[in-house]
Amino acid sequence: MHGSGCYETFYNSAQPIHPSRFYALHFDSVMVSTVAGGSEVNNPVGLFVDHEGYAGDLGALYLGTRSQVKKIDRFGVLTTFAGTGEDDYLNGPRLSARFTRHTNPFVVDELGNIYVTENISNRIRKIGNDDNVYLFAGSANGDEGYVNAQGGNARFKGCSSLAYDPTTQTIYVADGGNNRIRAIDLNGNVSTYAGTGTAGEGNGHVTIATFTNPIGLAIDLQRRFLYVSEFAANSHYIRRIDLSTDMVTILCGSFIPGFQDGIGINARFNTISDIDVDEQGFIYVADAGNHAIRKVSPSGRVTTIAGNGTANYKDGSGTYALFNDIADVACDHKGNIFVSDRLNNSVRRISWAIPVTVNAPALGKRLNNLEDVHYYTFTITEAMNYTLEITRGILLSDFNVELFGPDDDYNLIFSDFQATTVNHTVNFAPGEYRIRVSKNNCSADFGAYKLRIYDSRNLFGISPPANGNIAFDSDNDWYEFNVSSAGTYVVEAPYVSSSLNGNVHIYIYNQVGSSTAQQIPDNLINEGVNSVSGNLAAGHYWIRVRAEEHDVFPNDWKFLTGTYTIRVW
Repeated sequence: MHGSGCYETFYNSAQPIHPSRFYALHFDSVMVSTVAGGSEVNNPVGLFVDHEGYAGDLGALYLGTRSQVKKIDRFGVLTTFAGTGEDDYLNGPRLSARFTRHTNPFVVDELGNIYVTENISNRIRKIGNDDNVYLFAGSANGDEGYVNAQGGNARFKGCSSLAYDPTTQTIYVADGGNNRIRAIDLNGNVSTYAGTGTAGEGNGHVTIATFTNPIGLAIDLQRRFLYVSEFAANSHYIRRIDLSTDMVTILCGSFIPGFQDGIGINARFNTISDIDVDEQGFIYVADAGNHAIRKVSPSGRVTTIAGNGTANYKDGSGTYALFNDIADVACDHKGNIFVSDRLNNSVRRISWAIPVTVNAPALGKRLNNLEDVHYYTFTITEAMNYTLEITRGILLSDFNVELFGPDDDYNLIFSDFQATTVNHTVNFAPGEYRIRVSKNNCSADFGAYKLRIYDSRNLFGISPPANGNIAFDSDNDWYEFNVSSAGTYVVEAPYVSSSLNGNVHIYIYNQVGSSTAQQIPDNLINEGVNSVSGNLAAGHYWIRVRAEEHDVFPNDWKFLTGTYTIRVW
């Protein structure tokens, strides 16, 4: 690393940082940022990512505000896509059409037609690929009711979320006021798919199952399951409908509101406003009452990935970030999660993808179970041969690596399964690339790996580490960096947020102990609290980060958790 360079990341501890333990290096925290906000994003409700994805060549993020549909293109430019902003009903050219509040979640069919619900007006509009707006189903006058019919003769009662199954060309509608899931074909013929109309949590076949104000819908990429969230004082469930058997079950949640991670009915939500499913089958939950985004595995394990129950506005990592009344959530195929932060009048982005700098130090991460999937993104500016190298630690038996790009997350360049090291040299064209790392077959297996991307010039006169193993069976945060030219460097890692007024202790090493089985660096050259500075010769270095013993409450170090930023400059 040159003196003017900077390596920076956020780490958010999910468990207490113990001063006497080693932590394996991992980056499990997400990052929350703001995509759009201000007067142009007034009371955002529905969100939708189109076929190509928010960052695709033709992709865009669509959001519904009070009486308009907005569009954010892949460059972050916000424009009005449909509606004048007047709270009214008028069909015709999309920019002069009128919608009633609120324009809610959307779906799009194979021809590029977009379907929008108007919740309080009990109808569904269609923004055609001919740039005109039409009534698709429900009453033009906003009349509520329960009628299965075609187009404008059908009746709904508070229709909200939509989900589209292209295999059957069916649009599913959460008809909350009727406690039913309705189905519409692309000709506008409306039928009832699930629910009897009686409020309840009865499972079983769709013809006898009961729902209580279903409000959120999402369908997985394989079209196996339709997920349903419910919005009621005594119903905080996510239900799952098997589309092959039409059987309804409870995936997670309870009739009791709360804020608790867990498995199945042991988890608690508080007023779910909507849901979405990513390409791996994970469900993301807009937990409005808890001002948090929750993640649900296909087996029903619930975790909190962003927000902490406090209503406010703040960007940052994981539960350090704050939201205020989340209305909707939408996933793209790059691993981003978009959030409609209603009372903050903003659209937020949660990113799992870790940026990898070409010709920079290796990044480390842990795979903890079969459900772990890690994404990395990097950009090539100069066409040449680059090497992608991933080395596993001693506790990780195997892993899968996939490389996609350039600028196309569906263009698979290579896929490799290895038990030790993946090392591929590829002639990269300029553009953005994505790496996907996942487990192979052993659910009990876990461990660390490290990843780097380099060209031959970067290795001139600099040898890579002889042993890339950083899978310490203990608890500290470890980072690596290279110094290309001797000079004075500063390593700093101040807390961004912590549970106590503690400090971060930093150690710098320049040698791996040959007698240590796990190759832990043992030649300490400097240490300090929150920052360390000094002269470093050219070479390879390791940084260890741990929590400093608490000065005022020495017995409380075990409770210390927090987020810190680390950089070398």
